[in-house]
Amino acid sequence: MRGLRSNLIDPAGFCDVPVNPDLPVHTAWDIGVDDAMAIWCFQVYPDHLDIVDYYEGHGQGFDHYCEWLDDRGYHGADWMPHDAKVREVGAPGARTRIETLFSLGRKPQLAPEQNLMDGINAGRKTIPFARFDKKHTAQGLECLRSYRTEWDEKARAFKKTPEHNWASHGADAWRCLSLSWRAPMREPEEKKVPIGIPLPDMTMDQFMDLEDSWSMREDRV
Repeated sequence: MRGLRSNLIDPAGFCDVPVNPDLPVHTAWDIGVDDAMAIWCFQVYPDHLDIVDYYEGHGQGFDHYCEWLDDRGYHGADWMPHDAKVREVGAPGARTRIETLFSLGRKPQLAPEQNLMDGINAGRKTIPFARFDKKHTAQGLECLRSYRTEWDEKARAFKKTPEHNWASHGADAWRCLSLSWRAPMREPEEKKVPIGIPLPDMTMDQFMDLEDSWSMREDRV
């Protein structure tokens, strides 16, 4: 397949993958409005990914998908494509999709933005690092196996863009995952320790001690 090729999915990586209760379960989404909504659920280890679940639905609001995630205890980061910044269709002042997810108790974050082919390449490279739960991700794996570029009969060549069909949603959500999964592994930035105590926070005794220490330094000069 000229997209996310199925032969990259090692059968050894298609097994029972239990959820580790000590790690957060992150999610990666493809947002559909009149189309399907697809979500991959995953956990990050230093040397691999565990893909523990996949869900796809049609014609449901965000509350439906958030309830599905909440029922399973999946409360990590929710990685979104950049169209999540779009406001929902409706009256002026309507919320963006990200704001809607925040209001439903989720933790949405925007995935790094890349062009389509770079995202597909990231998807290919991520598959060998992943273990897929054979029961809960079967539908998503079928999407990856079936995702392909469209054949141009007139040009007798494959087009550069993928064919949009039933497999696109799971594949697009996988592309979102592939661009984002390293982010939960980033170490938090070390907090800078302030030098000394800010003057407004000092007690009078601390201020007098500081003044005495300055006086002693001046006497030594």
